[in-house]
Amino acid sequence: MSFSEFLSITDIAPLTSPSEIKLTLIVNGHTTLESGLDVTGDLKINTNKFTVESTTGNTTIGGTLEVTNNSEFNGTVDVDNNFAVRNGTTDKFTVASSTGNTVIVGELNVNSAVDLDSTLNVDAGATFQDNVTLNADNKMFKIQTNAGVDKFTVD
Repeated sequence: MSFSEFLSITDIAPLTSPSEIKLTLIVNGHTTLESGLDVTGDLKINTNKFTVESTTGNTTIGGTLEVTNNSEFNGTVDVDNNFAVRNGTTDKFTVASSTGNTVIVGELNVNSAVDLDSTLNVDAGATFQDNVTLNADNKMFKIQTNAGVDKFTVD
């Protein structure tokens, strides 16, 4: 069955044999497909709300993507805005896109070396389970009061 003119279906009309429609099919009601849907051109929902480019598979979603179950990414995940891991509405891990500042609510456990290129600020106690080595030429080891007054200095 082939349609090359305008097709108008006003009631439920199942097409039971292979059909080819060579013009635009406009459906004003609900559509149910009981088998697969093969699309060889671009797929667009409401112009730009959800698109899939036929030549690349690139997908654009113009709204929020909510995934109920697990997701797997086998390539780079590129985030152009802030990044947050949440429990409900409570942020547990955030990265600010403008600065890279990272906030972690919870314990950070690192199983390999850590290289800090700036200041380490510890607001609570610190426990070291092994030797502590301070290695710097022409630098001072100081213990100070909260006001910055030296109490103990080693050159």
